[in-house]
Amino acid sequence: MKWIAAVLALLFLPFCWHRPRYGMALLLGLQVFFLGGSLDLGSEKFVYGAFFALLMLAWLPALVRTRHEWIKHPIAKWLVAVFVVTLISRFAGAAHGIATVDWFRDLSPLLNYSWIFLGIYTFGPDVDLRKYSLFLLTLVTIVTIPITVEWMSFRSYFDEPVQIIGNATLGPVINLFGASLATAFALDAKDKWGKRKYLALAAGFVVAGFLTGTRTILISVAVAGFAYFLLFRREKRASFRRAIVVVAVPLALISLVVFVLSSTQVVDFEAITARYSEAVTSDMLEDDTIQDRVAETLDAWTAFTERPVFGQGLGYRTETVYHMGGVEFQPEMFFMHNFYAYVLTKFGITGFVVFVGFLISIIRSGAKTYFQRLTGFEKYYCGSMLTLMVALMLTSITGAAFNDRLSTGLLGIMVGMMIAIERRSQGPAGAVRMIAHAS
Repeated sequence: MKWIAAVLALLFLPFCWHRPRYGMALLLGLQVFFLGGSLDLGSEKFVYGAFFALLMLAWLPALVRTRHEWIKHPIAKWLVAVFVVTLISRFAGAAHGIATVDWFRDLSPLLNYSWIFLGIYTFGPDVDLRKYSLFLLTLVTIVTIPITVEWMSFRSYFDEPVQIIGNATLGPVINLFGASLATAFALDAKDKWGKRKYLALAAGFVVAGFLTGTRTILISVAVAGFAYFLLFRREKRASFRRAIVVVAVPLALISLVVFVLSSTQVVDFEAITARYSEAVTSDMLEDDTIQDRVAETLDAWTAFTERPVFGQGLGYRTETVYHMGGVEFQPEMFFMHNFYAYVLTKFGITGFVVFVGFLISIIRSGAKTYFQRLTGFEKYYCGSMLTLMVALMLTSITGAAFNDRLSTGLLGIMVGMMIAIERRSQGPAGAVRMIAHAS
């Protein structure tokens, strides 16, 4: 399967050479197939690395020509600071023996953020962003299906284990991206059929999040919905009737899906109910997952206090021992479930300030462009980006969202689009300058 994907990617490579917006989507798909959770440097990782290097080198000349445009944007400035911090972390890690290869392994998911710079010229004024967003939504929908099934298998909802992609690093956080994009389309739809179709799709992502058993995803979706309600309320467009419909549709779909699955005995209904009922009982405090993540955060805090200014450096691994099914193990992974503990440990207080500044700059940019636009898809896209960031910042307390390959790849593309939308709102003068630099 992987080599079929490689051959297909090779055939599409010439098409993506001068079209980074599709090249980034190609790389995103290759990450799903070729980069799993193993730290072994297998041949498939070098295959992906070759595609990544070739395309980034192909896009570099245009990126350099447009540097006067993207370097001025607040998000780009913060992102440059992020990469400076990652470089500093190499020297911090080398001081206590972290190998260069481990530093690069830990860095690799963050390289997807470099795609934000590409948004300045690849999403120029001649690009139909609505059409591209529909393409991206389709891609996210396709990827969500195997991820959801595999997580249901991981939760033991099926009698037999199921593996489709076999990539344990692909998390349910993709549902937040799907729901965000679908919401923008639903709000922009001009007819009732369009609104209902995209509202149902957005609710479908919520249902998929529910089926994965990831409770934080559902909380993050609720918070994102409330954030959108506040945006509408500030514009005096808030409607409690609309809010009730938005809440009722996912709940109705969840009830219907649970009823169908339980009545057909496709999944273990008791396992699903136990997963969520546990959250409102004292049993949750005895859950191995909760205890392990608390221990992981405490270990991360200890590591941070040892090197509080610049941190332990990328490539550092905690000494946390995990439990699963009564078995103790220590995974050789660089990530931490709590992203904020991850940043403090790897980059110290310096990197923490930089990363938080970077995330807030995306929220500020989304809010600014949302209120500048009077109506249309681009307005709702920026609103969805703002609420998506709120949801991701919340879910990052218990799940690695901002240093996860799939999430950083999607964010790199979607934030680049948002910057392009902001530049369009500045008027034709900014658009003319962008075309001149790109050509």
